Amino acid sequence: MLLYPKTIERKLGFDRIKTWLEEACSSKLGRKQVQVMSVSDDFQVIERLLATTDEMKLQIQSGDAFPELLAFELYQELEKCQVQGYYMTAESLFQLKQNLQLSSTITRYFKRNQTDYQIWSAKSMELVNRPKLMERLEGVFDRKGAVKDTATSALKKIRQEIKSKESRARKELNSILRLSVEKGYTDKESGLTIRDGRLVVPVQAEFKRRIKGLVVDESTTGKTVYLEPIQVFEYNNEIRELHFAENREIISILTGLTIMVASEQENLLAIEHYLAELDFTRAKAKLAMQLGACMPEISDSGNFKLVDALHPILLITNRKLALPVVPLNVELHSEQRIVVISGPNAGGKSVAIKTIGILQLMLQSGMLVPVDESSTMGVFGEIFIDIGDEQSIENDLSTYSSHLGNMKYLLENCSKRTLFLIDEFGTGTEPQFGGAIAESILSHLLISEAKGLVTTHYGNLKKFAEQHSFVINAAMRFDLNKLVPQYLLELGRPGSSFALEIASKIGLSEQVLSEAKSKIGQDQVSFEKLVSQLEHEKLKYDEFNRENEKLKHTLEEHRNRYQQQLGDLKDRQKEIIHKAKLEAQELLTQANQKIEATIRTIKEQKANKAVTQKARKDLKDFQEKHKPKKPQKANPVEIVPGPIRPGDLVRLKDSSTQGEVVNIYGKSAEIMLGALKSKVKLDRLQKIGRAVSSPAPKESKSNIQIHRKRADFSTQLDVRGFRASEAIKAVADFIDQALLLGMQDLRILHGKGDGILRSVIRQQLADDTCISEIRDEHVERGGAGVTLVTLK
Repeated sequence: MLLYPKTIERKLGFDRIKTWLEEACSSKLGRKQVQVMSVSDDFQVIERLLATTDEMKLQIQSGDAFPELLAFELYQELEKCQVQGYYMTAESLFQLKQNLQLSSTITRYFKRNQTDYQIWSAKSMELVNRPKLMERLEGVFDRKGAVKDTATSALKKIRQEIKSKESRARKELNSILRLSVEKGYTDKESGLTIRDGRLVVPVQAEFKRRIKGLVVDESTTGKTVYLEPIQVFEYNNEIRELHFAENREIISILTGLTIMVASEQENLLAIEHYLAELDFTRAKAKLAMQLGACMPEISDSGNFKLVDALHPILLITNRKLALPVVPLNVELHSEQRIVVISGPNAGGKSVAIKTIGILQLMLQSGMLVPVDESSTMGVFGEIFIDIGDEQSIENDLSTYSSHLGNMKYLLENCSKRTLFLIDEFGTGTEPQFGGAIAESILSHLLISEAKGLVTTHYGNLKKFAEQHSFVINAAMRFDLNKLVPQYLLELGRPGSSFALEIASKIGLSEQVLSEAKSKIGQDQVSFEKLVSQLEHEKLKYDEFNRENEKLKHTLEEHRNRYQQQLGDLKDRQKEIIHKAKLEAQELLTQANQKIEATIRTIKEQKANKAVTQKARKDLKDFQEKHKPKKPQKANPVEIVPGPIRPGDLVRLKDSSTQGEVVNIYGKSAEIMLGALKSKVKLDRLQKIGRAVSSPAPKESKSNIQIHRKRADFSTQLDVRGFRASEAIKAVADFIDQALLLGMQDLRILHGKGDGILRSVIRQQLADDTCISEIRDEHVERGGAGVTLVTLK
């Protein structure tokens, strides 16, 4: 893959994209992946990277809880474990344990959701699970990373002996300390301490010879010495020897674990690579969500068709300023290889080609891009740009010489797989010569069949585009009435700089403008005037076309509504007729039975008058009961025109089922059908009105938007600097919100300080019956300054 110049990423702003990706990563592993990411020209690699990122974006959109990817980089330690005599540190092995736990949790998640995330599920299934190694690591290390007493029976015995010896030594020393305090040799506030691994008694320096023993250390002022009394010499020696034995046993344990790790080196490296790739891909998916990016159709031919493409940096910058971004629409293919863009200064020409450049780098790096889903993007083997001032003091090159050097490199290296983007083509020298050289270069690029876009003000290049096949003019739209750019690229016609019009609006005198026109020449003025007239006519035509499209759209809506209602009526008619036939058949059967029963009764009673009258009355009542009623007209459901948005009431086509729209995802909508939530294609829905608030709107809104809140919820709370009362309230609200959203593992940052805030929070958490476990964070990630909470 050839990228030119070396500064292409900085010139196009791709370095800022990388910075955003690094910020979105959760681990050093992911950030390293960003640092080594590269632009590829391998179609299959690009397609695979895009597919994995797109699938991860779906996972984030789902709102499902996903483990935080706090993985550790252990590559170097895993490589060294094959060296004879080398053993991994307890810290590295504990980090390995955390990596294995994390990969196991993620594997279980993707196994549960295999249908939704097939690519990542397949990657997870490739990992080889070694339960024996994990079981041994869990048997050795506790939650804080310390080696357990029960790691081996020998270690347990040694530590028990240490505790026993220390207890005896302390008992002896405490009696000596009490006596020393009584005699005034030691301050009352002083207590036993450890110096150089030995239990000692602090004694004022002037009384150090009053107690028999060895001076182990002294205070910085020299006023206090730390004395090891003779009575505990033996105890301390034995304790010291036991600590040596403890250290030897721990080394033995770590060596055994290292041997186990060495046998699984290849698999463990694969797990680390998997976690790195997952964190990196998740960062790309997060950025894609922020940009509203998607996966376009990919073409290996180098053809591309951008629909509603947006510059990612401009998009985020303008969003902060509440400013709109005008989308770009452009197309390159075998019959339209070069686009010559012209138009006024500050009209958006440079932004247009930079948008294409940065989106191409993003795509070929495996990133989703902010374009419409109907877009098609190609894969290029060489990407060349010539944008901005490349004046070099070191090489004694002027701006124009630098541009010519770039053109030389391009002509020597371009091919069918080249994409070139050239800004202000031919400028930097006399227009007569600059334009001629630029035209010659353009003709050679045309022969090479390379694809690209150039921006220019030169009339000869606009004419070149009109006169040659495979080259097309394009103009940046300009509002002639307001004399302001519209930042819209329009293919098929050249643009004008509108220099005379802008000069007139600024207020230059007619005399100056007349002299300028005479110096330009009548042909050039006529050409510019013709372009201006075309621009004006185009604006009028576009306005007419927009009105026509509105009318056409309205007519289409009415036609669709009529056809829908007609179809509904026909279906209803068939249903009513069928039902009526069934009811008539049933009624006829009942009437016959009633008549037969009446006749039978009269015969049996031998035409008794009273019985006959009653039988006739029963028959008449039956007749009145089943007399047809006048039908009432049902209220028809009216289809409302306009786009479907969240909060609209909709009906499924060819069905009476109705629901409320919760969210819109591209071409699909998430709707609530009673208590059921479902995703339906937009083209299967009909808008019938706006939703009416339910009696309990808060609960309803919470149910509908619970996935949003889970996506936005942070599992970490920082209360450093809070007062105790403020911290208690903040922690209570934090726990309640986590329980509501179904979270489990939480982190509370309170700092160490005097430990007051930690004690208050720990007491509050200990009284909460919804919490199953409270513990300190690992010493490397905050230790006692961070409390980890596990909810039931």
